[in-house]
Amino acid sequence: MTRRATKAIRQTDRRHLVWQEPNVLFNFGPRSHLPRIGANSGLSFHDYCLNNSAPSCRDTEALVFDNAEDTAQGTDRALMLTEFGATNNHPRIEHIVDLADEHMVSWMWWAYCGCDDPTTSGPGDVQAIVKDPARPPRGANVIRRKLALLQRPYPQVIAGTPTAFGYDRDTDVFRLDYTARAPGGDIPSPRELTTVYVPRRHYPDGYAVHVSGADVVSAPGSQHLLLKRQRGMAKVRLKVRPRA
Repeated sequence: MTRRATKAIRQTDRRHLVWQEPNVLFNFGPRSHLPRIGANSGLSFHDYCLNNSAPSCRDTEALVFDNAEDTAQGTDRALMLTEFGATNNHPRIEHIVDLADEHMVSWMWWAYCGCDDPTTSGPGDVQAIVKDPARPPRGANVIRRKLALLQRPYPQVIAGTPTAFGYDRDTDVFRLDYTARAPGGDIPSPRELTTVYVPRRHYPDGYAVHVSGADVVSAPGSQHLLLKRQRGMAKVRLKVRPRA
């Protein structure tokens, strides 16, 4: 079925990624058996724990990422965590976003608002970032402590291939390592820039940058830190910390 659906899509669109999801049990740890469907394909997966207070949550949440990575490598797919959250349990939120950084996987939170969602468990405001979607997302309408867990530095564009990145919430230090070669083996032009999002929420007084292999070409304190690789450098290492 997945191959036939993809073939039908490719009759009119050969450029965009085709995203497919495994069965719902994948969310809790079982493996997927989706087949290869060709180039420009992705695995859209979810990660949940059946009981957010269970000690086993950390293991099962990590297993979902391991299984997603195995599926991606075995079927030549990109990865996107397209749903997690639906909780006010802060350790669970923190663990998932840390796992996403560890595996270098992009993600989407579930959800912007409760919105009378009939599919969630418990009251709808458990999953919300904004209390009332009809009002602007500011002031008391925003659940700020939860937002602070989710809004963190991350690389939006990398002129090369990332090898590791992560954010330490205790020190507000962000690190990124990447190589000059793209995943396909080409070396991007030095004119191509790496973009790192640096939220003011965690750096209200600005930030200091320590970088090797590249130059900072963005304005001081910009929420979008831009790096231009130095010619001839094979690796770039970046550290962002609060300004003293």
